[in-house]
Parts: sequence; C-alpha cells; structure tokens
Amino acid sequence: MLFLLAALLTSYGDATLNSRAFLLQSSVKRQMASDQFLRIKRPDEFWVWMSQGLLPYLYNNQSRSGSCSATLGAPRLRQIRLQEECLGPVGSILTEMDPPAARENCVFSSSHFDTNSYAVSWKSVSDNHTQRWVHSPPELAGVWFWGYLSFYDSGGYVQELGTTLEESRTRLDFLQQNSWINNMTRAVFVELTQYNPGLALSAVITLSLEFPMAGHALPAVTVGTAGRH
Repeated sequence: MLFLLAALLTSYGDATLNSRAFLLQSSVKRQMASDQFLRIKRPDEFWVWMSQGLLPYLYNNQSRSGSCSATLGAPRLRQIRLQEECLGPVGSILTEMDPPAARENCVFSSSHFDTNSYAVSWKSVSDNHTQRWVHSPPELAGVWFWGYLSFYDSGGYVQELGTTLEESRTRLDFLQQNSWINNMTRAVFVELTQYNPGLALSAVITLSLEFPMAGHALPAVTVGTAGRH
C-alpha cells in the first residue's frame, strides 16, 4: 500500500510538472512570435523579426509585473561561420553544381568552421580597426546543438544584446549595417534563459537559422524547461 501511494504521488508530480512545462513552452513560443520566425527564409527577414518580434517580447516582459517571465542575463546572438575555402568561384557557398566531395565537406563537416578573428564587417584585422569580432571557444559544460546540417558546439562569434530596448535596437542596427550575417554564415543562434515565478520553471530558449546556401535559411525553435516538482 505504501508503495502504491508513493507511485501515485510520483505520477501526480510528474503530470503537474509536465503540464506546467507545456504551458510555459506554449506561452513563450506564442509571445515571441515563433511562428513568424519559422517562416524566415532570408537574412533581411531575420533582422525584421528581431526588431519587431523578439525585442518587444523581451522588454515588454520587463515592464510587467506578476507571473511574467524574467530574462536571466543578456540574450545573445551566436554565429557559426565557414572558412573561405568553402566559397565557390562566384562568391557563394558551394552548391550542387560544385564537386560532391568538396560540397559535402563544407555543408556537413564542422572541420570547416571558421575560428579566426576579424575587424568589423569581417575585414582583416590588419586594417587597423579597433573593434573586433572574435571567435569564442566552446564552453567546457556547453551544450551541443543538433541542426539540419551539422552538429554545433557552444562556440562561435557572440554578440550580446543590451539591457534596454533602445540599446538592443542600436546594436542590431549596427550588426545589420555591417553585414554581420553574410555569405559565409553557416548558422545563427538566438539564445536566452528566462524564469517564470508563477510556474516555478526556467525556459532555455534557442532559435536557430542554418544556411545551406547563401541567402536561404532553415529555421528551428527549441524551448526547454527546468524546475522543481
């Protein structure tokens, strides 16, 4: 009888946790306009979604009270880039018209990801620019991401958003104007963590865009949850 009672309590706790997790996942996806994100096909559409979808969600939540989710730390953009050897003769990523072996290595192999440092606009650092776009190595406890095209570790070229709506808009405008996403971009991740006190759960949010070829995106949205029973 004691075992049966323990089993019932465990099952009830799991069901409660699962229902809260589903509620939080659904709420996050709806409020951040994830359906619009999943329709993104080009880099210019990504910048529009960031400005009109993600930023209002983040900073409107800050101005509310009650059970709304609070963002923990700064949301960030993280980019994975291909090495120049994956650039075709016409200045685009290798496609089905290129040799199969070279195309497969560049499309699916992480050994062709770039780790060099650059000046703004992906210019050579020898151009005497003070601000640099530097590759961050993967974290020791970082989580790998399984995308459509490859596995990705937690390293990459990272850009953090600001603490206010105005600061974040300024940073996004700067990145867009300086071609932060270009024809060497393999994947872009939007990463943030939020805590919802009403549900006593955290949401770990990853939105990804992969580029099998320049200018064409494959979007995906992942919302994981963590918390106590």
